[in-house]
Amino acid sequence: GQRSRSSTLTSPSPLQFQFSEFTAIMYKEYALVKINKAGRRQQRVLGIDGDRLHNKTIQQAAGKKSSKFGKLFKSGEVKRPYREWSEVLQIERLNELEFVISFIDKSSNHYEAETVAQADEILAKLTVLFERRV
Repeated sequence: GQRSRSSTLTSPSPLQFQFSEFTAIMYKEYALVKINKAGRRQQRVLGIDGDRLHNKTIQQAAGKKSSKFGKLFKSGEVKRPYREWSEVLQIERLNELEFVISFIDKSSNHYEAETVAQADEILAKLTVLFERRV
């Protein structure tokens, strides 16, 4: 007889977050941790919309100007405030919380979400936008 094949199509973690292209392109920010090449953990805000991935410090996201003290140490700013979708090469989930966004210039950003639900939502949004990029 005909066996139902639907069971093979369900992913291990069902995506509660179904983004349409319309909802995916709307700007949203996520507070999470960026792990740099040296393994240092930095609080960051990842802003995602249909055009770009925005990388901000907590201060920038709150709209605060970096203080003189911050300027001295460059702590209030990030090296690359945003990346265009055309620069994104790959999005890879490492585990429940962590994922890596790789870029065509061979650089990559390693992030750790605060919760599994947040990681699910971010990855669902990233995947829809990644697949529609030109």
